[in-house]
Amino acid sequence: MTASDPKWSFLTNRATCEKLSGQSETMDTESAHAIMSRVLETNEFNEISRWLRNLDGGSRIEFLICWCDNRAIWRLATSTINKRDEAREFLVHMLNRIDLADSQKTKHCVEFGVAKIGARRVIAEIASRIDSQPHVVDMAVYHLKGILRNDGSGREELDNLTKAAQDKGILRPAVSETRPDGTVVFKDRYGD
Repeated sequence: MTASDPKWSFLTNRATCEKLSGQSETMDTESAHAIMSRVLETNEFNEISRWLRNLDGGSRIEFLICWCDNRAIWRLATSTINKRDEAREFLVHMLNRIDLADSQKTKHCVEFGVAKIGARRVIAEIASRIDSQPHVVDMAVYHLKGILRNDGSGREELDNLTKAAQDKGILRPAVSETRPDGTVVFKDRYGD
């Protein structure tokens, strides 16, 4: 019976839980980075969240940007960033990182932005990228249509952005194929 045996791995997890309990006051940056370097369990996520909430805004944003490729970063950012200026700074940084057509990153950015700074501000930020990052505009318009309600805040701004993007030829139509049996198959809009 050893902790390295998969059958007894819960002992290691329990020891980790005991080690982490109450650690938010004593957690330092080094231990936070060590925790972030692996897949976060619920208790670790909660500890990191508590620790991040206790940091000043600049340090919090710096830490989140450092780990922006971590799978839990969007949940951490949403749960720990409460000031609009910090949220906008994080959103801008994450949008700047999208250099290729990455629909998931764009979707996460849009969802975070709508939740934290509001639909109109997100649309204004996306619209400012119409010349520099047209692929982000294309994907953001696609995702915003699903996120915003028809009568909700920002719908008029989204319609204006959609029209401007269409005028510039940025929006790509959905690529579909109708099979002989009548089913319609949608393909990747950015594929070959």
